[in-house]
Amino acid sequence: MTTRKKHTNKKIRSKKKKGGDLNSELLGASRKGDLEMVKKRLEQGADINKANNDGATPLYIASGLGHMEVVRFLIEKEADINKANNVGATPLHEASKNKKDEAIEFLVENGADLTIENNFKTPLDIIAEKYVEVPDKEIMKHQESVNIHELQSKNVRILMEDVKSNPNNKYNLKQLESELSLKQDDIDEAKGNIQQSIETKEEGMKFITSIIKKAFHKKSPLVLISTNPIVKEIYDKFERVKKNQLEIFDKIAEKKLLPKDIKNEIASNFGGKGGKRKTKKMKTKKSKMKTKKSKMKTKKSKKKTKKSKKKTKR
Repeated sequence: MTTRKKHTNKKIRSKKKKGGDLNSELLGASRKGDLEMVKKRLEQGADINKANNDGATPLYIASGLGHMEVVRFLIEKEADINKANNVGATPLHEASKNKKDEAIEFLVENGADLTIENNFKTPLDIIAEKYVEVPDKEIMKHQESVNIHELQSKNVRILMEDVKSNPNNKYNLKQLESELSLKQDDIDEAKGNIQQSIETKEEGMKFITSIIKKAFHKKSPLVLISTNPIVKEIYDKFERVKKNQLEIFDKIAEKKLLPKDIKNEIASNFGGKGGKRKTKKMKTKKSKMKTKKSKMKTKKSKKKTKKSKKKTKR
């Protein structure tokens, strides 16, 4: 009996070990972005939501590293999109922290929760910080550098004038000229860095606007998604645009006396994806209908004229 028990215990341990190995190998494959290995380990029975000691799941790891093939596959296989690690960070938090644009967009489009906080920060708080506030600080830092180098250049020029008027001066004119040239190089470099940071900030603003737009269309309340003033400003713009659009349609509805149900349907559609395009399509459809009607009328008139001609001949 004891030998049988030992044998069964060994089997249980080997199964546990095998399962554990599969899970750890799945985590490793997710870290490397090895899609084929991820597929194999899941087929062999690895747990798609099994986390490591830090609470990081395969999706969390792949999202943070921007391994999009793995991210897409894990979501397709219904991995928990909002499962947080030991400190409360979700895959979306990790992707936002590491500025993985494609992963952020994909996770948001597939239902990642924008309201979950990690260290009192939602994903949009992190995006605002990484994509806009950091380059903004860089601009100020480089501008300060320009100011310092320009002041130093000014002092060198004063010394150069002094050397020209007083040849016995301890400073050498050639040395000062080379120093001034170096200072100018420093100024040009700092100005180049400012321009680069401005472009980075502009790109960041475009990106965060696209994410806020997605949140806005999902009707996620601003209070829950972020307290950041950058997010608030962009979100408020979307609200103002929507309000203006609804007011325009109210006026159109009053003038044309549209039924309430049609008016409400138009108002709900307007401001969604391709709001203006929809109105253009409606106009083109109407114009096509008009041209068809006019063609029908011309055909009828031609037939009438033909009939009248036949009658006159008879």
